[in-house]
Amino acid sequence: MRFKLLLIFLFLVAVGVSSPAAQVAYEQTSIEQAAGDEPVDDAPGIAILVLITMVVMLVCVGAGIVLCALAILAIFGLIAIGVLSASVATGIYQRSVQTGIRTFIITGSIVAGGLGGMLIGWFVNLLMLSSDLKLVLPVSGIGGMLAGALFGVLAVWLIRHLTKLLNERYQSFMAKKS
Repeated sequence: MRFKLLLIFLFLVAVGVSSPAAQVAYEQTSIEQAAGDEPVDDAPGIAILVLITMVVMLVCVGAGIVLCALAILAIFGLIAIGVLSASVATGIYQRSVQTGIRTFIITGSIVAGGLGGMLIGWFVNLLMLSSDLKLVLPVSGIGGMLAGALFGVLAVWLIRHLTKLLNERYQSFMAKKS
């Protein structure tokens, strides 16, 4: 597709350069230069105008980048607050701190896994030079969410067993001490 567009562009440039109007303008310029006349500058302040326009455009692009970064940070903040509030609500409803912490770990792992999966899918798509990003991002996001859920469940299991092991060792240490 890019090659076809390049060929069309080159064809249009070739047609434009070989047109009679372009040849007349070129001949008129070469005649003026051959006669020793310097070409007349019809717009002496155009360079300053172009520089001012470029500076305004760059400032607008920078402002757009800053606004997009702030919007993305706001979205991440809202997601984090949602995960935290859902965990607190679950803990209050179940009347168990352990359930709230477990919900926080699993939900946070699912969100992080989904974002990580989409980021890895985008990076692999970039390396493979594939153009089907509309399919890659959702599939890799879902895969990342499943991996995050599995990681969250394993992390909760590991934390539960490590807590039990540390509690048993602490109890045996305190029994030996007394």
